[in-house]
Amino acid sequence: MKIFGIDHGESNWGFSRANEILKISTPLCAVKKEKVIDFLKTENISKNDLLVFGLPFSMSGRYSTQTFNVINDAIKLKDLFNCKVFFVDERLTSKQLFQSFKKNTTSKKIKKSKDSNSSSLILSVFLQSNKGIELEEQEIYNANTNLLFDKKLLVFNIAIKPLEKNYTFEIYCENPWIFWYYFKEGFKSTSLINDLSKEYDLVLKTKKDTLFEQISYNEKIEF
Repeated sequence: MKIFGIDHGESNWGFSRANEILKISTPLCAVKKEKVIDFLKTENISKNDLLVFGLPFSMSGRYSTQTFNVINDAIKLKDLFNCKVFFVDERLTSKQLFQSFKKNTTSKKIKKSKDSNSSSLILSVFLQSNKGIELEEQEIYNANTNLLFDKKLLVFNIAIKPLEKNYTFEIYCENPWIFWYYFKEGFKSTSLINDLSKEYDLVLKTKKDTLFEQISYNEKIEF
């Protein structure tokens, strides 16, 4: 099994590599975005291999347009190569890099090092912590629109349809795929509990998800 770390960029993607026996990340190369598929084909990516992406967040810790772009490209590669894809929080790699070099070099050199080796750091975090989030398509549940109309809704980490823009609702997403699902349909969501209101008329959630104590509601529907 081959394991690749990927630093997703607008023009270039950084790649690093490790294997399941020697779990040591080695910087590999930078590849033009339009050449990524050709590059992975030369690496003979198969269903047994892993692609590990750094998942970017905004400065506030929320998902962003950049987050969507990474997930969207990751989905395309997963579908094309039938391989497994994982995400790690890019903020962990930035913090690790800065702590490693801050005593020995300047901030300018730190940035230069990050640009060239961030894919290796992404992969190192994944190999050392085992805290990657696997990219998996989630079930999309059918909601009864008669129950949703004219109510203040919280859609809690679940993909549902249909969802009309004239409804009064907020969407909370922990799962990257669910964030991607709503973003591509033009709906905003948040990954921070503190962004949510304190009270709702109705909460839509799965049975496996628990709600936080600071959220109150009159009714819930579990799928």
